[in-house]
Amino acid sequence: MVKIYKLFCCVLLVCIFRTGNSQVLLSESFEGATFPPTGWTRINAGTGNNWGRVSNTQFSNAGLPFTAHDGSNVMLYSFNSTNNANAWMITAGVALTAGKSYTMSFYYTTAAELFEGDDIYPEKMKVTVGGAATINAQTTTLWDNNGDIDLFNTVDWEKGTFTYTPATTGTFYFGFNCYSDKDMGYMLVDDLTFQVTPTSAPSCVAAIKPANNAANVETYPFTTLKWTKNATADAYRIYISTSNPPLAGDTLDAGGTVTEDSLDILLPYSTKIYWYALPINKFGSPTGCKADSFTTRAAPPAPACAVNASPANNATGVSALPYLDLTWKKSNLATDYMLVFGATNPPTDTLGFFTDTTVSLTNLQYNTKYYWYVVPFNNDVIAPGGCTSSITSFTTQSPPAPPANDNCNSAVALTPNYITGITAGATQTLPADSCSGDKGVADDDIWYKFTPTNNGNATINVIPYGNFDFVVQGYSGSCGSLNKLTCRDAVGLGGAETLTLLNLVGGQTYYIRVFTYRDSLQNTGSFIINVSGTALPVSLTSFTGKRLPSNNVELLWSTASELNNKGFDIQRSIDGISYSSIGFIDSKSSNSSSTLTYDFVDAAPVSSTTYYRLQQVDKDGKTSLSNVVVIDGIKSTQLEVASVYPNPATSELNIIITSPDNDNVTLVVTDITGKTITTKAIKAIAGNNKTTINVNSLAKGSYLIKALCTKGCNSPVKKFVKD
Repeated sequence: MVKIYKLFCCVLLVCIFRTGNSQVLLSESFEGATFPPTGWTRINAGTGNNWGRVSNTQFSNAGLPFTAHDGSNVMLYSFNSTNNANAWMITAGVALTAGKSYTMSFYYTTAAELFEGDDIYPEKMKVTVGGAATINAQTTTLWDNNGDIDLFNTVDWEKGTFTYTPATTGTFYFGFNCYSDKDMGYMLVDDLTFQVTPTSAPSCVAAIKPANNAANVETYPFTTLKWTKNATADAYRIYISTSNPPLAGDTLDAGGTVTEDSLDILLPYSTKIYWYALPINKFGSPTGCKADSFTTRAAPPAPACAVNASPANNATGVSALPYLDLTWKKSNLATDYMLVFGATNPPTDTLGFFTDTTVSLTNLQYNTKYYWYVVPFNNDVIAPGGCTSSITSFTTQSPPAPPANDNCNSAVALTPNYITGITAGATQTLPADSCSGDKGVADDDIWYKFTPTNNGNATINVIPYGNFDFVVQGYSGSCGSLNKLTCRDAVGLGGAETLTLLNLVGGQTYYIRVFTYRDSLQNTGSFIINVSGTALPVSLTSFTGKRLPSNNVELLWSTASELNNKGFDIQRSIDGISYSSIGFIDSKSSNSSSTLTYDFVDAAPVSSTTYYRLQQVDKDGKTSLSNVVVIDGIKSTQLEVASVYPNPATSELNIIITSPDNDNVTLVVTDITGKTITTKAIKAIAGNNKTTINVNSLAKGSYLIKALCTKGCNSPVKKFVKD
């Protein structure tokens, strides 16, 4: 069976054998005891990294979702953050005859899909041939992805192939050269075969799985057919039927061809199946291939309908913030459940299939009656009767009172210091305008204002708590006569928005409107907001940042002019409110009228969403703050206490939790002996979550904190100190 995401590890075992009418001269799947394989030569001709071997176990331990194309190991080139690749793996010598055609095939993929902005991480690899195991001898390029084949974030394993006819008889060596640019991703290779080019049809293959005459073969979620590989085959035609011999067009006929040596197929219960795989190449296919048979298992018994548990039937005022958990009682024999939900009775929307008995729902509306029921399945056998008799209902809560700044006339004043805002309960003041090509709903807009002291530019930073999609708009004029200046809706759920207003007039008041793009109950949220950049003594023209593939964060900024500038204090925050210094960059010229550029790399970043700003420092000690750059956190694959602060803490400890899913999470604080001191339960959403614990009553000393999920998972432990 094809295994997706195989990393490129170059280890080749030299062997010679015959398959059908073709002689295989070289075969490598990187499963040997040594790396590089016996007779192979590994050379690093540059200052980047070199080829290595990685196992499925190493992938799993590192949290990478990759496996070998077949087997357990692959050959891999891993990126170097600062230097380009020039890594070579050269095979052992193979004796070839002049004028004779040979064919090489191999499988390759990349792993750039781990990183944001997949299309900016192209990989480069070529395959060469020469008369010696040296780079200088590798003078002929046979395959090069930098030409017609691009390696941009390949999702599935791809097959590379080429033919080679030597002009002279002798011993030849094949080189795999990764020459990717610096700071890209991963390049992977597996299952290489070099053989005499076939000149006739392949021979029959043998069935491996299911075994011939096997009984009680599993059919859920599918049955896997597997057969021996034929090195001369380009593809396989699968014939399958309830009669012998199986013919094309039979009821179960899979149709078409496959290029791998396995096929997943849905089959009926309690049925005798006949099948065979017919290998094909350009010369045709063999004759006389025999079918094997097996019998599928009997259908499992049907489960009973499930009973809804929570919310209680006919419950009212049900809270759905930040999400709502639907829970039902486990049905005996059930392997999974289909959830049907909607605002009509009976409901008609199928929300999916689930193995748990709890599902978290978002995008619900205020003051709405919903109906739902659950249909259990035992594999693919459904509960009898459709289970509509199990329908229950509940009604969501009414909207809360509007916030104080629900209208323009009650706009809250902005300052460089962050303040908290919330759109829950807000009503619409103005219809939504088109912003970044889209138009939101604006049914929950709230208002802010500020008055710059000088002419210049201002930056409004809006940073959400949780996965909310905010739209930010700027206006001049007065509340009764607003003039739209610009708007910002550049990122989606959970992303921060930065609105820049240009050429502002000192002493004039400007208004800022914030609302969530969507109209559901869950899409009213909280955030922090500030204004900055209106009085920087240094003319800062840009300040940007990005997370590198190494997970380090690179910050870049430039100035158009500098006056009496000592330098820049780089500050970092994990909540957008409390900042600490992580480095200082001296001014390149304390007085300058030309453009100067600066960069800084945070080599010890945190995994959660992070906020960076510059504090410009004059030689006389005066300081000014830049706009804030927000770097998205690494997508959560496990529950984690990402950060605790302040540390040491005196009265209140802030905790940032990252969660891969919506879940009920329990925070546990223990002393250093493991004794539980206090706990706190929270409803976590997928992504970043912030909460606090009062530590006033704790004795001075060291403590440990971890998070527990409802499925039994534990986060790594964080340490904090009570001062």
